[in-house]
Amino acid sequence: MAYSFVELSSSINRKDFLSCSEELNEYFKQFASQDQKRGLAKCYVLISDTNETVGYYTISASSVLLTSFPKIVQKRASYEVLPVALIGRLAIDKKFEGKGFGSILIYDAIERVKKNALAVAAVIVVAKDSKASNFYKYLSFIPFDSLINDKEALFYPLSKVFNTI
Repeated sequence: MAYSFVELSSSINRKDFLSCSEELNEYFKQFASQDQKRGLAKCYVLISDTNETVGYYTISASSVLLTSFPKIVQKRASYEVLPVALIGRLAIDKKFEGKGFGSILIYDAIERVKKNALAVAAVIVVAKDSKASNFYKYLSFIPFDSLINDKEALFYPLSKVFNTI
């Protein structure tokens, strides 16, 4: 079976998508295209050669206070706020769970950010629970010192300001 990434469009079958998160299902089915049309987030979808939706992620621009990063990074950067790319949503259809597609989605997001002409210091995520946090740590994301909305935030360094980590 072959897979490919496409930007969300009306040709993508969203009604049959079913992850283990009702919130992420609802977002994908009802709000992802609106966010994309408004320029608030880009949504990328991994589809199979049979046009099944495997999973999706959203990415948008954001920023993080320098004081949120480890002290060693704070010494190397001369800005109060660092630009970052935020992976805001990520979900895998239940039929495709446990097969490595989450890692593929993250890899694609990071590669898209690296290829973009806009410079960012890191890719960040906010883990919805400890299972998600462990998944991101497995992929070399580093926890911030503080929580965001009572949830653990993590970052994947892209800038040379992180060379000491």
